[in-house]
This record gives sequence, structure tokens and C-alpha cells, in this order.
Amino acid sequence: MSPPSTATSTCQQHPSAQSAPASRSSQLSLMKGKNTLEQMMIDLKDHLDAASQEQKLSSGVLKNECYNMKMQAFMHDKEISFLESQQISECAEAEDIHRHELEVKKSKIELWRADAEVLDREREVLTLKLRLAEFTAVAQQSGSTMQA
Repeated sequence: MSPPSTATSTCQQHPSAQSAPASRSSQLSLMKGKNTLEQMMIDLKDHLDAASQEQKLSSGVLKNECYNMKMQAFMHDKEISFLESQQISECAEAEDIHRHELEVKKSKIELWRADAEVLDREREVLTLKLRLAEFTAVAQQSGSTMQA
């Protein structure tokens, strides 16, 4: 039956009084942890959103580059087709011009041949006229010597 000791009586406090500071600090710690966890989740979400935006932007840039490359290839094909058709047209035109020039040259050659033939005929005619004139002169001389 010993009397209660002063040390025990002063150390013994009400359980709610003793747990209040501990519970408050654990609540603060828990809230701090919760805030830190929430902040980490927010930061992580922001980071994921930024990464997602970067990926979407990068994907958009790549799609745009792909479209540009396809468009350039299409335009090159169109240019090649145009140049080919232009070359075909120019070749056909050059062939027509060449054919026309050949026809003109053939016509000129035929004309020169005809002129040469006409000149040959004129030469023959003049030769015959000369012979006729000679025969006529000889005949007149022989006719005048016979009359004399």
C-alpha cells in the first residue's frame, strides 16, 4: 500500500492529452505526405501531359514532313510527265519541220532538173536552128551560084 509516487503521477497523463501532440504531428506529417504525394502526382501528370503534347507535336511535324515529301514527289512526277510530253511535242514538231524542209529541197531539186531539161531542149532547138541556118545559107549560096 504504498502511496502513489510523484514521478508516476506526474508522468501519467490523460491518454488523449498524450496522443494529441503525437496525433497532431502525425496528422501534419500525414497531410504533408499527402500534399507531397498529391504534388508529385500533379507534377507527374504535368510531365506526362507535356510529354504527350511533345509527342503529338512531333507526330504532327513528322506527318507534315511526310505529306510534304509526298507532295514534292507528286510534283516531281508531274514535272517529269510535263517535260516528257513537251519533249515529245518538240520532237514531233522538229520532225514535221524536217519533213517539210526535205519536201522543199526535193521540190527545188525537181525544179532545177526541169530547168536543166528545158535548157537542154533549148540548146537542141538552137543547135537545130543553127544547122538549119547553115543549111539555108549553104542552099542560098549554092542557089545563087547556080543562077549566076
